[in-house]
Formats: sequence, C-alpha cells, structure tokens
Amino acid sequence: MEANTSQKKILVPWGLTMMSETAFEFAVNISNGCDCGITIGKVVKSESLVNEARADLEEVSLNLEKKYSIKPNIVVASGNILKKFSEIAVEQNCSLIIKHTSSVSGMEKILGGKTIKIVAGSQIPYIIVQNSPQKKEIDKIVLPLDYTKESKEKMNWFSFLNRNFKLHPHVYLVSPQTTDDRKMRFIKNNLLFAKNILDDKGIQFEHHTIDSKIDYADGFVELAHKVSADIILIMLPKDFGFSNVLFGSKEQDIIVNKYGIPVMCINPRDDLTLTGWK
Repeated sequence: MEANTSQKKILVPWGLTMMSETAFEFAVNISNGCDCGITIGKVVKSESLVNEARADLEEVSLNLEKKYSIKPNIVVASGNILKKFSEIAVEQNCSLIIKHTSSVSGMEKILGGKTIKIVAGSQIPYIIVQNSPQKKEIDKIVLPLDYTKESKEKMNWFSFLNRNFKLHPHVYLVSPQTTDDRKMRFIKNNLLFAKNILDDKGIQFEHHTIDSKIDYADGFVELAHKVSADIILIMLPKDFGFSNVLFGSKEQDIIVNKYGIPVMCINPRDDLTLTGWK
C-alpha cells in the first residue's frame, strides 16, 4: 500500500533497525485502523551525511514494504536530534510520532535519558514503546486524572485518539487519594468532565483511586499492568525542560516502566488544530 500525500501521517524516528522496527510495527497497527500513512525519519549530524542516510532509508522502506505491505515515506534532515524530529513532524504534517526507547541506566538516571529530552516540548504527541505490540488493537487505555487543569486537556487528547484511530477502548480513569479538600474538589470536577465525554461517546469506563500511601504514578502503572492495558496516556508538566529531568523525573520512570507498557506523552497546548487530525 503506497502512502499518499492526503493521508494523515505517523512519523517513526529511525535508528538501529531492530529497535526502530518495534515502533514501526506499532505504527502499522494504528495505520491499518485509520488508513493513515507512515513516514520513517532519520536525523544526521551534518548536511554532508544526508544523501547517504537517504539511500539507506530508501532500502529500509523497500524492505518494510515487503514485510508489512505498507511502503513508508522517508525523510532525512541534519540537526539536533533532541529537537529535529518534532520539527520534521510539523513540516511533514505528521500528527503522531511513535518512538522506541530502552531502559535508562547509569548517568542517564541523573541527567535524564535521550527519549525524555526528545519528547519534552514537542507540540506533536509521542507514543513511546519498548517492545513489539502484543496485539493489533488498542482497546484498554489507562488515563490518570488528578487535580490539575491539564487533566481536562488530556481528555481532549483522548478524544483526538478515539476519533482518529477509530478506537473502541475500555478506559480506566485513575485518580489519587487526597485529604486536601481543595484538591479533591478539582479531582471531582475533572472526573465529571471526563465521564461526561466518555458517556457522550458511548465509551465504557471505570474509575480507580490510588491509595495515598502509594506513589500515584507507581500506582497507575501497576494498575495498567494488572488490567493488561495497551497504553498509558500522560501529560508532561507545562514548560517541562532540562531542570525537570536533572536528577531523574517521575515522567521518565513512567516512560521506561518495568512492564514495557507503551506510553503516550503529551505536552500542554492551547489547541489541537495544529496536529492536522481534526
């Protein structure tokens, strides 16, 4: 199947073939459900390396077409890998980036892994995967909702996912337990907002509360594992940057969770129209 320019697009950053193909498999499953195109992209350090990298990707594209019956477009650019993939996604009108990651170790735990630095600040959402997909459908989504206003924005992104990926998921709304009356009031408002959206779309859901004795993020990751969730949807803090990843961050721990559950990472935005998937 040859991708065409009118299709919605998914960008898959390409590095080491075996690891990148894990992300490509995930993209293929989504593409089959929503008839969107796939672009594989590579970032090189200097312009002099672009032609060689493009030739390599052309061969990769042909091999992927033989294996998956989907021929991805290719794009190669030079620049800073921490920023360039997000720029490519915007330039190529891609609405989603799917990237493979590995567990962090050593100094990465202190200074932050490359993946969390790449994701931070991107206006295009990332799905971060560690392993090949276990099934073709995304039908169980864990959606943490706390007292922050970003929780409501997260529901807008869920609507984006549901509408454009043509999902029919069971949603697990997860909120933290708190004795703070003000925070509890915000949590209840966010839950009501979420439930109204899900009811309106006819989506089945259930609500879980994480005991205050347990770290909230650890709790919803454990829940995701328990229910065999296909994806966890999180939102990074506003203005998330280097200072947030220095000495480690909870977001990084979620992304490289020990169960290998895919994580969709979203940076706060004022609109959804720039994604192209309206």
